[in-house]
Amino acid sequence: MSATSRMLQQVHNETADVFDIIWDEVIDERATKQEVNFIASQFRKGATLLDLGCGTGRHLIPLIKKGYSVTGLDSGKKLLKVTSKKLEHHHLIAPLINADINKIRKLPQQYDGVYSFWNSFCEMAHSEQQARHILHSIFLSLKPGGKLIIDQNTNVERFSPQSLTYAAEISHGAREYTMLFLPYKYHLKKRRVISKERVIVRERGKLISNHNFTLTQQWWTKQQLERFCKQAGFTSCVSYGVDFKPHARHKDRLVIVARKES
Repeated sequence: MSATSRMLQQVHNETADVFDIIWDEVIDERATKQEVNFIASQFRKGATLLDLGCGTGRHLIPLIKKGYSVTGLDSGKKLLKVTSKKLEHHHLIAPLINADINKIRKLPQQYDGVYSFWNSFCEMAHSEQQARHILHSIFLSLKPGGKLIIDQNTNVERFSPQSLTYAAEISHGAREYTMLFLPYKYHLKKRRVISKERVIVRERGKLISNHNFTLTQQWWTKQQLERFCKQAGFTSCVSYGVDFKPHARHKDRLVIVARKES
């Protein structure tokens, strides 16, 4: 397992039980519905899809309900256990793969599409070598005419590391959750941010758990992602921005849709 995946695995495994409680405060249902509808708009009903960095199934589960055949892949084993329980609760079935995408040359089957949302790609690919490897692996795992969707919810053209800062106090049942995400190191030329993440859980004032992590995120430009995709073999790239409208440099979102030739 790569150092990148070991870091992600630690963060996700130790916070798996509280992952949805914390991040549901950040991402509302409207945003999830809009993202799911965009993914669905790119593929025919019943298409085979891979959710790369599926987490707890935020996109995977509603897409299965829409009639797609979705496989989830994540380096966080405990996150996948949460996803498995949610699938069982909804009476759904989906293959779940616990693996390091940086160590995979080609996936065991071919898909009509692969999508990686919510900055997952920038947490998996910390170097150009890793980015190229991942995109080449995805290309080999796509059927002719297949598509890759990468979502990066930050605009590097006017990026400020402090825009990533997040703090929240959340009450859920008898427990209180404190979440702090604080960037502390930024490499301007490489566009790489190292942040400290802290999750504290208390019950009626008593400390239950206290988790501290370091997370690295590599922010890619539109030009870099398009170049990497074409080097991997994709023949076309279309970019979108906020609300999945045509991409604009001054907006805070970048979504790349790359297509493999039929």
